[in-house]
Amino acid sequence: MTFNQLRAFLAVAETQALRAAARRLNVSQPAVSKAMRELERQLDVCLFERHANGVVLTDYGHAFRRRASLLIEEMRRTHEEMDAIRHGTEQSLSIAVSSAIALSVLPVAFEAFRQAMPRSQVHFSEGVMPMALAQLRDGSVDFVATHVLPGMVSEEFEVTHLFSTPVAVCARKGHPLARTRRLKKLVDAHWLAPGYAEENGDVLRQLFSQHGLPVPAQAVRCQSFTVALGLLSQTDTLSVLAEPMVRGTLNAQGIVALPLQDRMPVVAGIVVTRKGAVLSRSAQLFVQCLRDADAQRTHPR
Repeated sequence: MTFNQLRAFLAVAETQALRAAARRLNVSQPAVSKAMRELERQLDVCLFERHANGVVLTDYGHAFRRRASLLIEEMRRTHEEMDAIRHGTEQSLSIAVSSAIALSVLPVAFEAFRQAMPRSQVHFSEGVMPMALAQLRDGSVDFVATHVLPGMVSEEFEVTHLFSTPVAVCARKGHPLARTRRLKKLVDAHWLAPGYAEENGDVLRQLFSQHGLPVPAQAVRCQSFTVALGLLSQTDTLSVLAEPMVRGTLNAQGIVALPLQDRMPVVAGIVVTRKGAVLSRSAQLFVQCLRDADAQRTHPR
């Protein structure tokens, strides 16, 4: 299959019409129809159902759409990397980063990367799970740097471990429960469930169930770190965040860790890549910078 076939397929999938796809690509409608017939013949499946008002993706079409997007991105990155080598320039990089990574190892890693590749363009997005994995799956990002509970990343991805850290229950300074020492006294509190929980209350379920306690009923899932910070600092909600974040950067924002005596779950800081994917030189370097930054943090000279 060719780049033009993939591009035509994605245009048809997005517009749901051969004529509209042809206009978008600035080619003739027969050319788009021919590309679709050739693609279906090569794959030996029916990608579309044709109707009077346009086309609709079949199950094969939906599955192939995900693959086609990834193939297009890989082709683009391949051409970009070849051009970078040819002209002595540096390749752009797209990374999804979670809040715990952003507030711990990312600043040092980014500074080291920028010194090594000063002309490389880096685009960061918020690495909220599971959306970040969807971005990785379709090729929108080169890799994901995030913090997760055990078992959250499936075997379809490759994982590089950076660090492990316990979580902390946190609240605003002056919160009525800020000095609470036992988890059982927090069951009826208002909670924000962190965005890296795949299901509402996932991390809270692990936290409370491991101590034989019921999961708080008043828990709101919050996938935005900015929203969580605003609510935590100005309302009487509680949440669970990586301990270094709470005791470091967030403490200056008026967020404190509760002095709980109960054992806390552990989250892992990891780098996630597509299994079998060949990272670009810039991506490989940034991953190494993250690992070096964590080594400096945990074993300072």
